[in-house]
Amino acid sequence: MRKWINRAAVGILAAIVLSGTTFATFGMYARAEKSEYDDDDFTIDAEISISASSEAFDITIEIANDGSDFEGTVRVIAENGGHQTCAYDTAISLSEGTTKQFVVSIPVSSLDTYYNKYGQAGTMYVILLDHKGNKVTTEKYNQFFQDYQEKVSIGVLSDAYADLLYLDANGNIMYIINANYSIELVELSKDTLTDKLDRLDFLVIDQYDTSMLDEETVSAVEDWTDDGGMLIFGTGDYAYDVLSGFDPQFLQTECLGIYEAGTGNFETEKTIGMGGDMYSVTGAYSPYDYYGVSIDMYIPSIYETDTAILSGFSQYDMNYHYGGGYASSISYGSGSITYLYYALSDPEIAAACAKTSYVTENILEMAADKTMFDHATFHKVEQEGISYSYTLSNALGIIDMEKSNINYTVLKVLIIIYVVLVGPIVYLVLRRLKKRELYWVGVPAMALLFVGIVSIAGRGFRIADTTVCSVTFVDTGDNGETGSVLYAYSADHDEWQIALAEECAYAGPLQSNYGWTSDPTDYYFRVIEDMSGTSIGICPSASFETTMFQRKAAEPTEGQILAENIEVTAHNVKGNVTNETGYDFSYMLIYDDRYFAVVEGLEDGEHINLKNADVITQAGVSSVENVFWHTAEQFYEEDKTLAAQMAALYIGLVQAIDFQGTVVIGVVPNYDRVTEGNCSENSYGVFYNIQNIH
Repeated sequence: MRKWINRAAVGILAAIVLSGTTFATFGMYARAEKSEYDDDDFTIDAEISISASSEAFDITIEIANDGSDFEGTVRVIAENGGHQTCAYDTAISLSEGTTKQFVVSIPVSSLDTYYNKYGQAGTMYVILLDHKGNKVTTEKYNQFFQDYQEKVSIGVLSDAYADLLYLDANGNIMYIINANYSIELVELSKDTLTDKLDRLDFLVIDQYDTSMLDEETVSAVEDWTDDGGMLIFGTGDYAYDVLSGFDPQFLQTECLGIYEAGTGNFETEKTIGMGGDMYSVTGAYSPYDYYGVSIDMYIPSIYETDTAILSGFSQYDMNYHYGGGYASSISYGSGSITYLYYALSDPEIAAACAKTSYVTENILEMAADKTMFDHATFHKVEQEGISYSYTLSNALGIIDMEKSNINYTVLKVLIIIYVVLVGPIVYLVLRRLKKRELYWVGVPAMALLFVGIVSIAGRGFRIADTTVCSVTFVDTGDNGETGSVLYAYSADHDEWQIALAEECAYAGPLQSNYGWTSDPTDYYFRVIEDMSGTSIGICPSASFETTMFQRKAAEPTEGQILAENIEVTAHNVKGNVTNETGYDFSYMLIYDDRYFAVVEGLEDGEHINLKNADVITQAGVSSVENVFWHTAEQFYEEDKTLAAQMAALYIGLVQAIDFQGTVVIGVVPNYDRVTEGNCSENSYGVFYNIQNIH
């Protein structure tokens, strides 16, 4: 018997080794397998646009098939900073000789385009996969999202326009005023200046005789500057010409003369002397005496280039900017006027500035610094998409913990039974049967049996299935626009997916900084579109790896919250609210410009005067994030169910409003599921009404 057991053990070990070798060999073969299709048979084109609500990049993909009939997947990889990728897979079938076009929508907030400035992101790959998942062909689009970036327009009025092309910062994305932008140069002439003025953010006049401009054009430039335009003069050797068309009252300066680089000469068109005008340029390299008048000259000659001397500025008004010499800026109305003491078209300057993209950025920063308009509104596109807050994951985590207190009683009973059975009971039974030599078989068999039982029971403990917490928010004041944030994880270490229950306008990662992949054509996040609908998931590096998704519903949700005369202070809540959403609210959050209150809920169809509402908590806050600590965090230890509802209200507040304004939000526990299929979901709904913005 002992020999038989030894032989059986050796046989089992050999089978395991052989199986491992077979699987490894098969895996290598599978990875090395080539597609049956020829990549030359397919032509791929891609174009980018922005959705009407500025929430998503709409990528139009067109694929032509000149080969045999094709069945497979088109994978769009949007590369974020540092090889952080998300794959958008669309199932496709292409008959021979046909062309198909479709749109892939990528949430704007899920892409970090800041890194485009350093060439580390903004790349898109379109990969064609056959029905076995083998790559057929790949098209790479460098700086694809950078090409879309909203542009800041710089108008250039100059006889040397070709010498000023470096002002586009070599195509780099620049941080200007409030965000990252690319630069668009607009060539101007005296005939086109007035017509194009309104679309310009900056106007550069350099090496141009402005006395040729008619009075109407000059007046238009002055009005444009007063309304917030940023006017930049390049002067140097051309200072007299550049300033000649404008009234000194508008300019608030005039040219006293030109310092000729390397000569020590100061040339002036003004008569300076006894009986003439007296001028003084302060700051000092050395005093020079012209016509008996002492002029202290501050000569910003970082480059060997001619420099204009302008009245009204001292050395303390001058700003040095990296790579581009000196300048002075003044405010004019809502806009500004910036004087560069050199000509941008001067060969020395142009050569030096063209070497670095920072020159343009610094000049524009100086011009913007003296403007009086609200910088937050500069090129501001009102984005009604799904917002991310650093406390969102905390709030969703509280919702997840609400139902995570598992009852382990059944599991404990199973373990006790197993311990009893696997030990004495099995031994006694086998001894009674005089089959004690089978003990080595009975113990593993019993272990396998109980592992199976516990695995089945574990499905009730939310271990086997993917777990999702969702908050769906509905803007009742804007045609029922509906979105959701999802917090998900799985016990599975392998890639997992969750199916979404309804058609989406878009879906994707909620954060812009997500999983790193060594291969940019690989992915961490994955969004799948096929005949069954939309699925989202990740390739985790560990079990129970949590992540957050966003989803915008394709169709609006019906229902209204009617709110009137809302007012919240540290001690009072006023106003009237009517619930016409079709759902009962368990609680309501009322937020009014730095103050908030949470009150008892309101059933569908009911009306309440908030003076009579039962207040749960109330406070003044310095930021929206502080509401989280006063609500969800406050109640977490004493009542997790209440804390979860507070967390859902907070998530609704983040989506409803930035900071100032008045908003009423109602929370609905056990709201409609966002997902379907083999997944456990804890879902909340929040309906909100923004009454006004202060």
